[in-house]
Amino acid sequence: SDIYWQYTTDLGFNASAFATGFYNPFNPEGATYNMGTTYNYRVNTKFKSFVGIPCPKGLEVSDITTNSANLSWTARGNETGWNVRYRVSGDENAWTEVTGLNANATIYSITSLQENTTYEVQLSSTLGEEVSNWTASLTFHTYSGVTISDLETFVTFRNGINSGASFRLSDMTIPAGGENVMFILGDNLDLSSVCGPDVNGGTSWTPIGNSSSIPFKGAFDGNGKTISGLYINNISEDNRGLFGFVTNGFVRNLTLEGSIDANYYTGSVCARLTNGTISGCCNKVQIITTGSNTYIGGICSWAENSTITNCVNEGALDGWYVGGICYYNNGTISNCCNKADISTKYRGAGICDQNYTGSEISYCYNTGNISSSATGSVILDGIIYKNDGAVSQCFNLGDLSATQSNSSNSALCGLSDVNYGSITNCYNMGSIAGYVVYGGVRNIGSSSITTNCYSAGALLGRTNVGFSNSSHGTRTNCYFDNQMGVAGSNEVGQGLTTSDMVSGSLFNDATNWVETEGLYPYLAGFGDDDLVLVKAMPIYLAEGDSPNHVTQDFTLGQYDGVTCDEQFFFQPTTLQRYARGLHGYTNPNNRMIYTW
Repeated sequence: SDIYWQYTTDLGFNASAFATGFYNPFNPEGATYNMGTTYNYRVNTKFKSFVGIPCPKGLEVSDITTNSANLSWTARGNETGWNVRYRVSGDENAWTEVTGLNANATIYSITSLQENTTYEVQLSSTLGEEVSNWTASLTFHTYSGVTISDLETFVTFRNGINSGASFRLSDMTIPAGGENVMFILGDNLDLSSVCGPDVNGGTSWTPIGNSSSIPFKGAFDGNGKTISGLYINNISEDNRGLFGFVTNGFVRNLTLEGSIDANYYTGSVCARLTNGTISGCCNKVQIITTGSNTYIGGICSWAENSTITNCVNEGALDGWYVGGICYYNNGTISNCCNKADISTKYRGAGICDQNYTGSEISYCYNTGNISSSATGSVILDGIIYKNDGAVSQCFNLGDLSATQSNSSNSALCGLSDVNYGSITNCYNMGSIAGYVVYGGVRNIGSSSITTNCYSAGALLGRTNVGFSNSSHGTRTNCYFDNQMGVAGSNEVGQGLTTSDMVSGSLFNDATNWVETEGLYPYLAGFGDDDLVLVKAMPIYLAEGDSPNHVTQDFTLGQYDGVTCDEQFFFQPTTLQRYARGLHGYTNPNNRMIYTW
């Protein structure tokens, strides 16, 4: 509502300064005054309160197709609504305006656009009856569309992109690199007739965008379809995948099946992604590299100023430097998971090997086991090896194992080996077996921040550290279950009993965590995953016992008729004690008992 302030005072003036008959502008009656006479007058002034409504900020356009685009932006305060308008760029009189958008939603999809057309879009905000100015115009270009429904057309598409020149496809002229064109997969494709061990004595797939100078620049929509039979077997070739180089383009909604063995920088969807996006992709390709110093990502090897989102890796990975989703990230990875086992000859991480300064990884998790049979130095991490950016809302449920390593330089970490950035709201529930093991984070930089994190996986190393042995950086609310492994004297982090860890009030943060008495905390939004719930079930060891030294009977945790055994079969007597614990367990809802 309008608010007014009233200011009243007496003022004076001398009529000698003005001609006789001077009109007083403050007097609505227009009275006249005598020369040489001093008069007093009173001014009543009303000021209406008005604070200008600021324009929204951070307007972005994403997921551009042939006929649609998604808008997103950031609110500045307590706006009550939004308005969007758009038009073909340069058309001064043809704005299409959408008003009264819900204040709680800072996204909007524009549909029914024309193909291959440049548009400009603006946004304004409302606060009550007040409306802000429009933002400056943001331009975007819709794609031309072409559908690929058979293998011959797909190979022609690949060869045309790799020519570095314009080419014809389905009666359409495609610009070099496929720029401004969306290629839509119309059916499942099997590549086994053009690449495979039995094709001409063994023929590897040549990636789309086969060099940094001739990248793929368009959009590839897998349309929910599968490309199977992807085969690459050439350890002398670098930058291998279905796509080699993708620059200013995107790949989405695609499932891949096959096998790859190549050299440096290998990923299933693409090897190198620059200023691009990979979204909604599932990899089932096995990437097993036999060469030396190979850099592998389940989805992409190297991502520069790019986004990888809503992707899943289900293909087994094996190399020297391995990330379940991506080897190197300089951008954003979100809502991704690795479900496949990872083997490595040196370094392996559930999500990403390296997260560059200013980059973000969020809402990601790993359930695959990570292992190495190397006898020398080995580094395994549940989430990420080296973090210089921000990692949040991530967790590891996979087990880490490097039992053959005899090097004290080895490190197996439930979350991360090296943190120079921030790690927030993350946890580890995987068991860790090796020479030196860390439930949480090992090396922490002097300016690093680690907040609201914990580890409750079994620590089975020669040397066990519950959370960290570094005094650098800032740690807040970092915990480990000290009954899941004996921590060293140089521990940095708060060790709690299992009962304290599952008290239901470890963090008291209902926004980010689900905390239920009798369960380890798990992140909000993941409660529908059975494995998350099963891993949250505790096992209560007797005082003085540890996972690799069980001497007394223990109690199985339970929740809604579900229990799990976890990883306590390292000595013969443990199996008997587990059987006795199971015998005393009540199962009112006849739920399945998970064992592995």
